[in-house]
Amino acid sequence: QGLAEISRAPGSYPAMSHEKEKSLDFFIFGHPCGMSPSPEIHNVGFAENGYKHRYLRFDAEDFKDVMEKIRLPSTGGGSVTIPHKESVLPEMDVLSESARRIGAVNTITKQPDGKLHGDNTDWLGIKEQIEARLRARGKTLSPKGGAVGLLCGAGGTAKAAAYAFEQMGCANVIIMNRTLARADELAKEFGTGFVASVPEDAAGTLAGLGRLDFVVCTLPGSTGYVLPDEVATFVARHKPIVVEASYIPRHTAFV
Repeated sequence: QGLAEISRAPGSYPAMSHEKEKSLDFFIFGHPCGMSPSPEIHNVGFAENGYKHRYLRFDAEDFKDVMEKIRLPSTGGGSVTIPHKESVLPEMDVLSESARRIGAVNTITKQPDGKLHGDNTDWLGIKEQIEARLRARGKTLSPKGGAVGLLCGAGGTAKAAAYAFEQMGCANVIIMNRTLARADELAKEFGTGFVASVPEDAAGTLAGLGRLDFVVCTLPGSTGYVLPDEVATFVARHKPIVVEASYIPRHTAFV
């Protein structure tokens, strides 16, 4: 969900169409969600744009409670974080292409007719951070340039990162996960250029490609995950752009 706050591409989901004189409640839905910065970010956005809405936290362990809350007439929509991103997807009336491909929803917008529009903007947060760093380095990503990405993890956020790599035209993506079967499932879902690897084999795969341009870690900060030594050595040599998806704790073991 933190990634969703980084970037909102025009047209990525329907604009909020509620009249400005209305006051609606919007929420960050998750469990836990006490450290989410969403209320601070969106309440400023509402105020600056002349809306009377409120953005609050709604901590719920059961996604059914989330759906009950979102369907109240007083609720206008909200952000969705773990563990509900995949659970709420079948409940949406309309899905964006990114939500459908990634298989998870992180943004719900209620339309004037009450229909729920589910979107996933996590991939935009990843993609636009990487592209901003590329611009800062005076570089651009060419689909024919053979760029190599390393993806740590194979869960829901990893799907968003894989979609971001795909949309960027990254030629080779190594999905490194402790369970090879799960990484292989994700690699097959995205097809050509995506390969699965366990941590102990990743350095050899990278050595075969001879370069590393991007690293995205999608594992929870609470796991204390760090790169295997040989991969870390490869990272130090090639100095790729690195994105850490977890913001709890603020400084993770991976960082």
